[in-house]
Amino acid sequence: MDKSQAKDLIKETFTRPFDKERYRRLMGELLNRVDWSKETLIAGHMVRAAFKERVSHYEMCR
Repeated sequence: MDKSQAKDLIKETFTRPFDKERYRRLMGELLNRVDWSKETLIAGHMVRAAFKERVSHYEMCR
């Protein structure tokens, strides 16, 4: 990916509504390797109190 493509991907990812596939593409470009098979859903009491007003759940790779 060249510099112009990287800038476009970053801009698309952070200025548009959240899109999981676009975010995964960005992470795939930034990180050497990502194992999406280890993705875990975090919800309910596992979401930190400071974020509960706006975040009901999130996913992360372990």
